[in-house]
Amino acid sequence: MNLDAYRLEPAESLVADDLDNSLLNMNHVVVTPHDGGSSEDCVERALFFTYKNARCVLVGEVHMGSLRCSPK
Repeated sequence: MNLDAYRLEPAESLVADDLDNSLLNMNHVVVTPHDGGSSEDCVERALFFTYKNARCVLVGEVHMGSLRCSPK
């Protein structure tokens, strides 16, 4: 689990003030700043999926993340 939004910002103050917080001490929790998803790999992946979805729309295919809604 990744936590990247906090009640107080910057996150450093939260971590420094709350070292006994059980959530922050779990082995499967990673605490990152709110821009934790802006690594080179994440940006490259976002660009790839943006390109792929734009291509799908241009050729009339269903793009990833589209919702199929039935009329009421």
